[in-house]
Amino acid sequence: MAVRLILRPLLNADLPAFFSYLNTHLQDNGRAGAALFQPMARGDCVYPDDKVAAFTRGLALAVGEPGWRRGWIALAAQGA
Repeated sequence: MAVRLILRPLLNADLPAFFSYLNTHLQDNGRAGAALFQPMARGDCVYPDDKVAAFTRGLALAVGEPGWRRGWIALAAQGA
């Protein structure tokens, strides 16, 4: 069965869920003896506040401006 995905730009309204997803993902870094997939200590496996702020500010900037950011998300057809 094919899975239908919706690809769309990441919006400011998506950011709380997006950063929650990133933190959940990072918590698997080195968990239970698994390999580290991020260059950070196991105890520091959260997306840092300064990076959250920079990413959030960057979404509001025009493409090409110093610090600009864009992101895309893939959602299941029902929005999850």
